[in-house]
Formats: sequence, structure tokens, C-alpha cells
Amino acid sequence: MKWCRFSTGDGISYGIIEGDNVVEVEGNPFDGYNKTSKSQPLASVKLEVPVIPPTFYAAGINYPEHVTWAAKMRGEEPVLPEKADIGYRAINALVPNEHPIIVPKDATELVQY
Repeated sequence: MKWCRFSTGDGISYGIIEGDNVVEVEGNPFDGYNKTSKSQPLASVKLEVPVIPPTFYAAGINYPEHVTWAAKMRGEEPVLPEKADIGYRAINALVPNEHPIIVPKDATELVQY
């Protein structure tokens, strides 16, 4: 089962992707839901951020392939951390599918996404 959060002209809803369609649900995947009879083509809805967490943490050790790739891009040997490097991220750092990532003008060249 593939869940999504999507928007239309009527607002934002949770849905279940079935083939090329999204079936709207009442409720949410966390507290219970019921499928509705409303179904729309996936191509006609705007996919939103899947969830809006109250707090968003990132654990650097979860991405060894990224660490390896980034090191090779810099011409260095990858050094994987021995323990998780936990970092807080603001929830506005989450962007929906196919939306641009806006990098502040004063940001360094090291932007992780």
C-alpha cells in the first residue's frame, strides 16, 4: 500500500495510490482511516510532503552511500561515523515532490539534500 498526502482545489488530504489513481481517505494512516469513493488520477493532484512532523531529526549514519559518494566527489576516502550524528532540521526544510530546493544566498557551497 502506498500512502500520499496530496492537494487539489479542495484542500490537502491523505490518499492511497492505486495504480495511476489516488483514492482519498477520511482520517490518516496513524490514527485510522476509511477509504472514500473519491478517486482522482495521480497526474491531476499535487503531491505534498508526506507528513508534517512536530520535530524533524536526521541521523547521518543512515546514509553511508551518501557519505561515500560525497567523499569521492571531493577526491577523499570516505570516513563513516562510528555512531549516529543526530541533527535537528526545521520542518520547513521538507519540500514536496518536484518542488525546487531554495538555497539561501548566503549559504556555503556545501548544501545537503
